[in-house]
Amino acid sequence: MKKLITAFMSFMIFSSPIASYAATSDILSYNEVLTQVMESQDELKIYDEMIVALKKDVKNLHPLANDKNYQYIDGQEIEISVYGSETFDYETLLEDKEYALKSIKRDLELTALDYYMKLITSKDEIAEKKLQLDIEKKDLDVSQKKYDLGMMLKLDLDSEIKTYEIKKTEITNLENDRALIKQRLNKLMGKEITSEFDVTTDGLLSSIELDGKTVTLPSDALEFAKKNKKSLKDLEKDVKDFKDDLERYSRFYPEGTYYYKEKDKELEELIKDTDDAKLQQLYSFEKTYLNILNSINSMNSIDLQIQQKTHEIKNHEVLYRNGQISFIEYNKKKNEITSLTNSKFQKILDIKRTILDYNMSIDS
Repeated sequence: MKKLITAFMSFMIFSSPIASYAATSDILSYNEVLTQVMESQDELKIYDEMIVALKKDVKNLHPLANDKNYQYIDGQEIEISVYGSETFDYETLLEDKEYALKSIKRDLELTALDYYMKLITSKDEIAEKKLQLDIEKKDLDVSQKKYDLGMMLKLDLDSEIKTYEIKKTEITNLENDRALIKQRLNKLMGKEITSEFDVTTDGLLSSIELDGKTVTLPSDALEFAKKNKKSLKDLEKDVKDFKDDLERYSRFYPEGTYYYKEKDKELEELIKDTDDAKLQQLYSFEKTYLNILNSINSMNSIDLQIQQKTHEIKNHEVLYRNGQISFIEYNKKKNEITSLTNSKFQKILDIKRTILDYNMSIDS
């Protein structure tokens, strides 16, 4: 299938202050994680085996199987099996299993992507909070000395200690949540839940086969969907079958007769419903396509804000170390970057989910 969306244009994931973690043997890229997830699923193997078997059944199907003769009484068509009895509809079952397999793979990819992105964002969030806690610990030590010298009230010192302990607990909770997510991803990969690995932003943009060259327009997507999307294929088949039926029907009830006219009206309605379904599908493709492009533009905007805030924080850090601004002012600027970065990765996740849905809606 043609690649659906161009790479994120000028947006580059590496322009953010998020660390691109040092290479170690324990680092798994998203593509590596996804491969392990797919390879570990027994359900996928079962579906693959069923599909292979069904393809053999379809290939070996008797040429007269499910063929029919017809009798006509008062405009009613009565089917009569040619082969003695109807055989199982292997072709329909094959299509259903292939569609189910694509759906399962899509859901697995979304789940793996969600876990992986949470591991990336939580790692940086924890690192940032630990850095802030180290700075607050130094401030707390200063406050302790002030209290020892009688320059600070016990009530004020206790308040600072309580705030510090609350933030330590927050970090512990974040670490526990991250460990739980890692356990779930390990289980999804078919590994021991305690297996250790790290994540990386490297190659994350290419995880949905973005080729950076082509953009499939909604009109092109519709043409592909006509040949591959089950619901549209079924509608087209219904129209073709009805036309064949009408041709056969006309041998007994010629064009212009009452019964023929009634059947012809049914065909017109079916063609209209099929055309309406195609237009509705095109509208859906256009809407999704525009949402993706708008999200990419929004991503670029967030990226520019991060670059600007990163430059500002360097100046604020100098001011803070020189005692020209308070820790609260300095921390506020750092929190702005953290918030923007989290928004950025959430946007990446949303875009990838949308692209996966777009792929699925065209291909299944």
